[in-house]
Amino acid sequence: MGQGEKMKRVSHRSFRSSVSMAAVALATVLVCASPAVAQAPKYKIDIPAENAAKALNDFARQTDIQIIFPYEVAEKSHVPALKGEFTREEALAVILRETGLEVGSQNDKIISLRVVVKKPNAGAEDVVEVVVTGTHIRGGNPTSPVHTITRKDIEQSGYSQIGDVMRALPENFAGGQNPGVVAAAATNVNNANFSSASTVNLRGLGSDATLVLLNGHRMAADGHFQASDISGVPLGAVQRVEVMTDGASAIYGSDAIAGVTNIVLRKNYSGSEVSARAGVSSEGGASEQTWSLLSGVNTLNSYILGSVEVSRQAEMTAADRDFTAAAPPNYSLMPYMKRASAFIGAGHELNDRLSVTFDALLSERKTRYTVQYSSSAPESVISFQTPSYSTALTFDVKLPRDWNLHLTGVASGSRNSNQVKYPAFGISLDNITKNTLR
Repeated sequence: MGQGEKMKRVSHRSFRSSVSMAAVALATVLVCASPAVAQAPKYKIDIPAENAAKALNDFARQTDIQIIFPYEVAEKSHVPALKGEFTREEALAVILRETGLEVGSQNDKIISLRVVVKKPNAGAEDVVEVVVTGTHIRGGNPTSPVHTITRKDIEQSGYSQIGDVMRALPENFAGGQNPGVVAAAATNVNNANFSSASTVNLRGLGSDATLVLLNGHRMAADGHFQASDISGVPLGAVQRVEVMTDGASAIYGSDAIAGVTNIVLRKNYSGSEVSARAGVSSEGGASEQTWSLLSGVNTLNSYILGSVEVSRQAEMTAADRDFTAAAPPNYSLMPYMKRASAFIGAGHELNDRLSVTFDALLSERKTRYTVQYSSSAPESVISFQTPSYSTALTFDVKLPRDWNLHLTGVASGSRNSNQVKYPAFGISLDNITKNTLR
């Protein structure tokens, strides 16, 4: 019996050992199986080479998740083709590699992306903003916008005078000292065009706030008002017009507050050109004619160009229109105007380092109109005669070490003779004003 009891105990120990071994084996199986359960699922990804915005949308559809991202940033980046089995994290990392985007937040249903925020370097100094309004550095890029009217633009416009070309610009105000505004605002002489001038008035700040250059040289202001008259520049001789539509007073002075207009005349032209233009209004009056001649010779080292232009505009009175039938019949709605101008330009390269150019512009305009404010008021006949000139002689010298010497002499002037006649009283009043620039 003692032996039986001993054998029973042995069997009991054997059972406990078997249970313990089974428990250890089960624990081992569970521990080994845990990594397989925690592993992220993989998805079949097939995204072609396209911009990142489309690639992210394809990624969201193929991995069954919602994704939020700044579209305007993502569409600027390109993602290479991606095909195979990837986890969400692996596929998304490849797509975002060159986009400048990163994961901002995510859960099992939504991923939100944001633009990568660059952390500033430790100890970096604050950058001070410097606004440059002008520069004298040769070759430096201009800081103000420049609108260029090319020769092709001029020919396609259909205009016959430089003033018409400028008045067609949206940034230029066509009122004030420009044709058609005569006596319209006699109480404010700055807004009336008594001498039939054509001026540039950028943004309507006043014709005296826009600087006008001819081949980069200043022109004298009109003898009657402080604004340069451009009507004497022959349109056939113009190569291009450069309009700086922003203030440039830091470079040129207070007369360039509204901007600068530079009229560049032709140089590389060979041949001759004759043009004529005539126009009439449908109801009579204010007919106009323009004739021009252009001739030039261009060789390897020199050029010479000459141009002549003559224009005439007939007067239009109150009697020519039904809507002014109640006004005095001789009252001028549009003045009589005649203008003649001549230009000559020449240049020659004396050697590899020295060149000389010469420009000369001569013009004269005459205008006449009648003013009578009521039938009982005396009639006055006002006439203007305005001769003007602009000349420039320039020497360009190339010096060693990429230095250039630019010498220019300019002479420009305008003279205005004004006469007011009162036929009923036999009275005539004369006035002369002039401006010169040297």
